[in-house]
Amino acid sequence: MVYNEEYKNKKDDSFNSRSLKGQAAIRLNDNSFNSRTLRGQAAMEYLMTYGLALFVIVIVLALLAFFLPSLIKTPSSCLFSQQGFGCSKHIIVYDKANGIDRVIFSLDNNAGQAIKLEKIVCTNAGAGEITKELITSVGDEVPSDKRDMSAGTSKQFNVPCKDKNKNPISIGPNADFKGYVAFTYKYADDLEGAPSRVAIATVTGQVVESD
Repeated sequence: MVYNEEYKNKKDDSFNSRSLKGQAAIRLNDNSFNSRTLRGQAAMEYLMTYGLALFVIVIVLALLAFFLPSLIKTPSSCLFSQQGFGCSKHIIVYDKANGIDRVIFSLDNNAGQAIKLEKIVCTNAGAGEITKELITSVGDEVPSDKRDMSAGTSKQFNVPCKDKNKNPISIGPNADFKGYVAFTYKYADDLEGAPSRVAIATVTGQVVESD
């Protein structure tokens, strides 16, 4: 009987031990499951938060890419780098009859003395390429009725635009234009044989179509 009682106690202890181990394993599995669940939830929240922010950024960039070019326009300006000359009321026109761009502007002689204009050009050549030689070879003769300008006077010019190879420039209406108007001139009291001078204005603006 004593032997049976001891055997029974050992059997009960073994069962209890296995039961405790099983419960511990279940708790461990539950903890592991809960940990994975929490990590999954955290990852999902992270993706939802930052994914939504990234989506909003993409939408904003797409809208900017679509609308920004139409909002940003080339400023309209006509400025001489040399003192003594002004460029006012300028407009860049696409002459649809001839398929060429022109710059119409009023040249103001603020130099304080009379000048004699020689050749004039509108071009998209680089600033460093606009020399007396380029103006002479590409530019047009200033009409005789506009060559002499007294101090403080203004005259209107309508100048066709050409590249440095004398080809007409035709970028069409609504396009942004950036180029130069340049001319050669002398002062009225310059001595015979005195070299010609050069005046250059930077011209920017949107091209409009002629009537």
